[in-house]
Amino acid sequence: MISTPSPAAPPNLNAGINELKNVAQFIAQKIEEMILVGTLAPGQHLVQTDIAAQFGVSRLPVRDALKILEKRELAVTQPRRGVIAISTNCADCWKAMRFRARRKISTTRTLPKPKRS
Repeated sequence: MISTPSPAAPPNLNAGINELKNVAQFIAQKIEEMILVGTLAPGQHLVQTDIAAQFGVSRLPVRDALKILEKRELAVTQPRRGVIAISTNCADCWKAMRFRARRKISTTRTLPKPKRS
């Protein structure tokens, strides 16, 4: 009896996607540190090609990293100007912490208390 060879397993395409996401997250984390430490000044342009050259990657993970920074409110895209690092002085940090604390308190107050048996 002759057996037919089994078809080759399809290539794992998810591995590249996950790797790309990790690269973008890594770049976003490093840029976030640079903004918070003050290496990148408030108002400084975050140029994709420059950042890609610094990290030795293409512009795609840099673009994704900049989107992550926008979601974290550390950068903002301005029309015809590009992506810009925002100011993160102590007053802004304090306001954000107070806002988050108030939001956390208000959500815990609205939760029903667990019933005891």
